[in-house]
Amino acid sequence: MFAGRAKVDGGEDILTLDDARAEFARFLADDPKARWRIDAALAHVVRWAYMRGRDDAVRDELNELARDAGLNEE
Repeated sequence: MFAGRAKVDGGEDILTLDDARAEFARFLADDPKARWRIDAALAHVVRWAYMRGRDDAVRDELNELARDAGLNEE
């Protein structure tokens, strides 16, 4: 696992297994009834990871469009 935050070439954080494990544990800790619903915690982490990936993809696309339009200097 990664210690700290993993970075991609552009310096942006990437999702790690440690992040997913922490989110899984947070979900179980936040909802006492969820402790007995491991399937709900797993579904939550899968949804959470998907949303993180989707947000990253949208941000990357917007950055590329801004760069192509000359609005974003790199």
